[in-house]
Amino acid sequence: MKSRNFSTDVRLATAPVATDTEFTVTHGLSAIPRGYIITRRNKNASLYVSGTTWTTSLAYFKSDVANAQFYVLFFV
Repeated sequence: MKSRNFSTDVRLATAPVATDTEFTVTHGLSAIPRGYIITRRNKNASLYVSGTTWTTSLAYFKSDVANAQFYVLFFV
């Protein structure tokens, strides 16, 4: 089954030194993502949406572990 109306972009996101601090991840979708999937992480950490509205180029997250790295698949 093919999907013709499905765009994705995978990005590496690194959480800041302070936990539960908002940080941005740039995505290349040119549209506001409908969601995301964490495909890999380097620590036992959670990545969650910060509450700031996403834009056509930026997504806003927080993490409960400092310096955690996440591979995030964004989709429209």
